[in-house]
Amino acid sequence: MQIQIGNEIVELKPPEKLGKVLLSAIVGILLITAIFSSFYTVEQEEAGVVTRFGKHIETVDPGLHFKIPWGIDSVEKVPVQRQLKQEFGFGTPGNTNPYQYSYDPRSQDAEKAMVTGDLNAALVEWVIQYRISEPEKYLFDVRDRYPNVLVDLGVISAGGFLERWFKKMEKMIYENAEYTITVTTGLLRNLQRDYPKVDFHLVRNGFDENAFCQTLLGKPKRNHFTVVYHGRLGRFYNSMALLRIIELVEKIDNEVRFLLIGDLPEEVSA
Repeated sequence: MQIQIGNEIVELKPPEKLGKVLLSAIVGILLITAIFSSFYTVEQEEAGVVTRFGKHIETVDPGLHFKIPWGIDSVEKVPVQRQLKQEFGFGTPGNTNPYQYSYDPRSQDAEKAMVTGDLNAALVEWVIQYRISEPEKYLFDVRDRYPNVLVDLGVISAGGFLERWFKKMEKMIYENAEYTITVTTGLLRNLQRDYPKVDFHLVRNGFDENAFCQTLLGKPKRNHFTVVYHGRLGRFYNSMALLRIIELVEKIDNEVRFLLIGDLPEEVSA
């Protein structure tokens, strides 16, 4: 490289060892990062659930442990020796569990609104206390299948008219669906038991682009494709991420429609 200073041309030469210096710096940074991200400590009241590229590989006891660095292995620490609780209709300030109660006052009001057996309105604040005995299932095997969960919660009666009607609707939807996925092994087994003729697919906590493309791109496109979410977007859901996904999909294909049914946070319903 040459530069001109007045009438004089000066040639600038990079240091001969610059490449070696940069390489040594990069290697040093990688080694330091590996050292600090390879070891982790699980506290006495916790269990460490280790995943590799998102897949569960082991659960470790309290103590000092090693994992593959650079984001290959991840550890989720689950408090298995503590009594946890969920608060509905109110919230205790200063708690250490970010999911202990709903931070939206509208959600708290909806949680405590009850109707008694003689059809009187009541406001009831309630608490559920629990312990986590199987941390792997707590993280990866969540099941809230409808209408079963409504029966489990006592919202509708087992064997009653509403459950039978919901079951018929569920059967019709599953047996006529072009492609059906679930995100947990437990729910997959549950659905396969009830509907052995339906081909269910397991996608663990994510999106399998290849599976959708290979199966669905060859099918004739209808005028509109509607994505339906029925349920409650509460304390466990990232509602802003849902809005960003909707915006991205609409930019790619404005014929895709999103229908959200249920109790939604203010930022979504607006």
